[in-house]
Amino acid sequence: MADQRKTKAQLLEELNQLRSIVAKLQSSAGQPIVPGKFSTAPHRKHQAPDSHNVCEKAASDHGAQHQPQWLFPPDEKMFETVFNAVQDGISLLDADLTIRWVNDAMRHWYAASLPLEGKKCFQAYHHADQPCNPCPTLRCLQTGTMASEVVPGLPDSPAKWLELYSYPIHDSSGAIVGVVEFVRDITTRKLAEIALQKANAELSAREEELTALNEELTASLQQLKASEESLRESEERYRHFYQEVRDGCCAIDLQGKFTECNPAFERITGYTIDELQHMSYEDLTPAQWHEMERRILREQVAVQGYSSLYEKEYRHKDGHIFPIELQAYIRRDRDGNHIGYWAFVRDITERRKSEEERNRLLTAIAQSHDAIAIMSPTGVIEYANPAILSLLDRPFSEIMYKNPLFSSQNLVKEQNKKMIADIWQTLNAGEAWYGTVQEHKKDGTSIDLELSITPVKNITGRSICFILIGRDITERKKMQQQLERFAAAIEHAAETVMIMAADGTIQYVNPATQRLTGFTKAEVVGKNPFFTTQGIYSSDFYRSVWETLRSGSVWQGQMTNISKDGKRYELEAVISPIRDSNGGITGYISIGRDITRELALEQQLRQSQKMEAIGTLAGGIAHDFNNILSAIIGYTELACEQLPESEQLRHNLLQVLKAADRAKNLVQQILAFSRKSQMGHQPIPFAATITDALKLLRPTLPSTIEIHTHITDSDAAIRGDATQIQQVLINLCTNAAHAMQETGGTLTIAVNPVSLDLDQAALYNVGCGDYVMLEVTDTGTGISPDIIDRIFDPFFTTKEVGKGSGMGLAVVHGIVKSHGGGIRVESQTGNGTSFFAVFPRIYHTDPHEPVQEVFIPGGNESVLIVDDEDDLRTVSLHMLESLGYRVVAARTSIEALSLFLQDPERFDLVITDQTMPGMTGYELAKKILEVRPSMPIILCTGYSETVSEDKARACGITGFIFKPFNRAELGATVRTALDKSTCRH
Repeated sequence: MADQRKTKAQLLEELNQLRSIVAKLQSSAGQPIVPGKFSTAPHRKHQAPDSHNVCEKAASDHGAQHQPQWLFPPDEKMFETVFNAVQDGISLLDADLTIRWVNDAMRHWYAASLPLEGKKCFQAYHHADQPCNPCPTLRCLQTGTMASEVVPGLPDSPAKWLELYSYPIHDSSGAIVGVVEFVRDITTRKLAEIALQKANAELSAREEELTALNEELTASLQQLKASEESLRESEERYRHFYQEVRDGCCAIDLQGKFTECNPAFERITGYTIDELQHMSYEDLTPAQWHEMERRILREQVAVQGYSSLYEKEYRHKDGHIFPIELQAYIRRDRDGNHIGYWAFVRDITERRKSEEERNRLLTAIAQSHDAIAIMSPTGVIEYANPAILSLLDRPFSEIMYKNPLFSSQNLVKEQNKKMIADIWQTLNAGEAWYGTVQEHKKDGTSIDLELSITPVKNITGRSICFILIGRDITERKKMQQQLERFAAAIEHAAETVMIMAADGTIQYVNPATQRLTGFTKAEVVGKNPFFTTQGIYSSDFYRSVWETLRSGSVWQGQMTNISKDGKRYELEAVISPIRDSNGGITGYISIGRDITRELALEQQLRQSQKMEAIGTLAGGIAHDFNNILSAIIGYTELACEQLPESEQLRHNLLQVLKAADRAKNLVQQILAFSRKSQMGHQPIPFAATITDALKLLRPTLPSTIEIHTHITDSDAAIRGDATQIQQVLINLCTNAAHAMQETGGTLTIAVNPVSLDLDQAALYNVGCGDYVMLEVTDTGTGISPDIIDRIFDPFFTTKEVGKGSGMGLAVVHGIVKSHGGGIRVESQTGNGTSFFAVFPRIYHTDPHEPVQEVFIPGGNESVLIVDDEDDLRTVSLHMLESLGYRVVAARTSIEALSLFLQDPERFDLVITDQTMPGMTGYELAKKILEVRPSMPIILCTGYSETVSEDKARACGITGFIFKPFNRAELGATVRTALDKSTCRH
């Protein structure tokens, strides 16, 4: 308003006051931390300390057991005292960011993280799992130069903002061995900067106001320069406006004395400026307002620079008391010093009279039984009668100055936006609006109101308020709305909902039911509710269900259903009777939940548990079977050694050895499949691996499926796990067989070397290069285009419940990816499917080394062999004796330990089985090594989860051999262990 605008002089004075505040904030905002060398020389601005000078002495020869040599110099107590006396934080870190020492300042700032030593800096200072980004300490370690950063402190630390400098610590060779951090608490500076920003913002606002005023004055001056007469007229108009302005303005010093005022203030108070300059502001104010006004000056103006708008009373010069509206501002000189207050005063006597008259009218309105409210031109309720308070069930405080009729909860509804727009369009046109709106009581209950909103206009025709009259029509609509809500909830429910008549026929199904069954509402209305289970359950089942329902009870259970496209799904259903007000059954409602996926997951869990049990069983079988194979291999080799090469019996025995070797590999595959043995990735012949898998696969496929193989490169090799590659082939062929189970067909397996260019590699999401491709093609039913993009998803399956877990192709995808390869599929419905999997090819420099006769080393040393299996112990004894060794055999570990303790130097080597009653081979080895630490020991096992080769070697065991072993493996292992012992001596 023009009568409230400040003069240019006033704005200039306030601007100078703000500039003074900004200057003080700038002087108090501190300077950034500028660490220098540890010397008495003055610091240069932003000069980083020489970290080598700081810690060079500490890196020389300090030999503390748990600290790096660079941490402290010989006079460590003196340095620690100096560091602890520094108010800035100091910490020393290893190159791996481990805190080795901090001073007292750091301990004070990070008291909640004590002790700090031994922790990573990002754990102790930031409660983080990894280094900060950016991290000046890491940057210092990487660049070898000083790095700095401003970082926030911990919420529970007294230091909220820290300035950090990191310097590298070098050893005598120049290598970086650690970091010294200098940290300063800049919280005060930060707070000052924030205050400075706020002051600058206020300064900018005031400058903009001053600029606007200057522009206005400039424009006025340009107009006044048109003519001298125009200038005089303008001065007269301005003087008249200044004299007649409604609001008064006055200046008061710190003693409360008036120093100046405008004519409006003189007119309001009845005093002239000369009279006011001899008076205090309390001389104008009745005594009952003094304490309140002092509190406002103390708690508002002194704190925030201004007061809120408040009302009080003045005593006129003629003695009468009248109400005023006042707002006070702090006054400052050009240096920002507090010199007094500004007060802007408005006489509200006429407004009070209007309010009193309005109150009389509102009293009459309050007696009305209709809900009546008076709204401002913006729609805010300024008055509400008791009827509307009762109607909305809200207290007066929650209605006044609110806009509940046009609140956000109504605006978010799309259908109400048009109504709101229509209301305002009508009212802004000066016309009355009639209609219905929805509101909410305090308890959340919605009500419908029939409203009329009529504008009240002033003499100019402008609407100054609106009269709202409303009646509650909720009961008229309540039932209809309730039904609509129920219908909407059912329509959007994820569960299936089916409503049936008293005779059991379907009257309604929700969209979830239609999606699950595949039938539309029109297709199912009038049908029996169990039409999707026909042919699955007997008539006794349905009779039992209806007997339960017609007795008034609730039936619940699980049912297998068949959708429109023939897929089976499992439904967990609850069927309840619907009763009328008299308790009679008028219908039934069924609520169901699709649990097909849950059952599949349960089946997968049971399958995993079965695999775990198979793995445990495989471990036990492996131990016993390997013992048996060891005896077979051993005795067969001994028999072969006693027969001439031309003897047919020797040839037959060699076939036995080959069969035993295949049995040995079979055990390893069983252990790998059950995850009891991890084969690891190693060079494997791809074609041979596929051929071996086909041997296992052929007997499992129906005779109606013909298998064709095309292997164009039998020498191709990859790096991988043979068992997993075979698993890929088995899973793909199993899926193919399922697709051809009804009509039979042809299954084609091909192995081809390929070179993928950029476009071809993109199909498999791999890089360019040489690969080996596995192609599996069937002539089955094919895959629908609707699901072909989902076939590799875990648990996705089109098979019936119980016939597939949905993990086969997901496992294939995972194995191929883990081998660095890719897989894609081509299929047409009714024309079969082809899977193409590529694996990175590797090349060997000597893939075919000539087979040479194996030389088995022997000796004449004394060997103690321990095994509780008689056959294995005996055959091992004969094997070693055939190689020239002197052998003593023991049946138990207790017996073997007794033989050894009788003469610890008698034996040159001990061979012990791992799994034995009373004492394991590992425990026996530990006891022997306690007596004779240099004793060479070989641990032999068919299978054990309790001891690994690494664990055995860690305790001093020289060798490790797995059963079953042949004579050559045993001889080589024994010779190696003895030779190692000789080298140690």
